[in-house]
Amino acid sequence: MHGGDIYGKKINMDFSVNINPLGPPDSVLEAIRNAAERVDNYPDLKLRRLRAHLAAKTRISADNILCGNGASELIMALMNGVNPERVYLIPPCFTGYENSLRGRDTELSWLVDKDGRGLLDLIKKEVASGPLIDRKKDNIRQDILIITNPNNPDGRAYSREEIKELADILKSRDIILVIDECFINLSDAPGEYSFIEYLREYENVIILGAFTKSFAIPGVRLGYMLFQSTKLRDAVRNKLPEWNVSVIAEEAGLAALGEDEYLKEAGRLIRREREYLEKSLTELGFRTFLSKANFLMFRDESEQADLFAELLKRGTLIRRCSDYYGLDDYTYRVAVRTHSENEKLIKQINEIRRIKV
Repeated sequence: MHGGDIYGKKINMDFSVNINPLGPPDSVLEAIRNAAERVDNYPDLKLRRLRAHLAAKTRISADNILCGNGASELIMALMNGVNPERVYLIPPCFTGYENSLRGRDTELSWLVDKDGRGLLDLIKKEVASGPLIDRKKDNIRQDILIITNPNNPDGRAYSREEIKELADILKSRDIILVIDECFINLSDAPGEYSFIEYLREYENVIILGAFTKSFAIPGVRLGYMLFQSTKLRDAVRNKLPEWNVSVIAEEAGLAALGEDEYLKEAGRLIRREREYLEKSLTELGFRTFLSKANFLMFRDESEQADLFAELLKRGTLIRRCSDYYGLDDYTYRVAVRTHSENEKLIKQINEIRRIKV
């Protein structure tokens, strides 16, 4: 189950998808309209302009950048290209990672921090404690560990220093580290969390990004992957279809890359409104989880109301988190929207709370 399933339902407010509450920038909408006049042309097979602009923004060589039809396509291409023997996931996390493993003989290992020792201790214990295997000699497929920063659905964030230590551990074990930074531009401190600055030091690291959330264009579908390893880059590229990024998507991406002030404005709004949602939900008796992203996870500890169903009756869609590993029907996630929308959500939840509890 993903958010954004507004089809077949009468939805007035959609809090189930974590996109920029400001909506698409005017420059991006204009670029999409202009690009529509060029749909009689094939897209640039090599996406030269888009990769060049991404290279200038990230300071990663254009040769080491791949673009795709959203992050989901790139995740699937990664799994098909590497065909890992094992994938490590840290719950709760994006369900798309699990979906990419369906129908293959990859072992899925959930890294559950039962002792509360923290991420790095958990990785050292569960991943890096076994015997070192010469994968090149034995032709054993590389393992992959995926970490989302900030994480979906709970919004926790890891510093660059934490990720760097993790990357060092996995590098010594010849394990690929995929860092999903799709929400990083809408986080509290993108510059403190992003690992792009260190990517050149790590052949075992891949960074995943997307325009979807940051620029509120999920219907356009545009994502990218950054590499240091040409071997990994080629493994993924060989599993991508030709012309997988449309003329419209490329032009939208080019316009979006110039919208730095728009992202700063969104960041200020998100921090302010997330605090409002957290405070309001806590006062209503819900347990909230500390988030550094543009969404908030919370749980109804009373377990007396089906908040998802009740809000749906009122035309409001939120994300029920029961399909996330380790979560249940009474755990929910809401996007941070504009203040008027957030007020309406809290008002509706308050009404339900008074009736059901």
